[in-house]
Amino acid sequence: MVALLQSSALASGSITAGGAINPRDAYAEGKALTFQKLVCATCPIQKGALDRGRALSLESSLEARDEADKPGTTDDDHIKVLERDEQEIKRT
Repeated sequence: MVALLQSSALASGSITAGGAINPRDAYAEGKALTFQKLVCATCPIQKGALDRGRALSLESSLEARDEADKPGTTDDDHIKVLERDEQEIKRT
């Protein structure tokens, strides 16, 4: 599963003494961010449209955000609603 990491997660103490991000905290932050900005009644993606395939499409768009060649999914445009630091992905 991919978790989007919100910058507030860093400020909220989810970094351990060793500098690593707690995967559980990163997942929770990413899930909250996803349903606040990407998947809701007024968001680019409707709740019923988020399934495994759509999540993978979002992941591809986030991974390729700085690449010259984009994956060519409709989610390439949808991730633009996220702030730059919100687009960071962490694998859990």
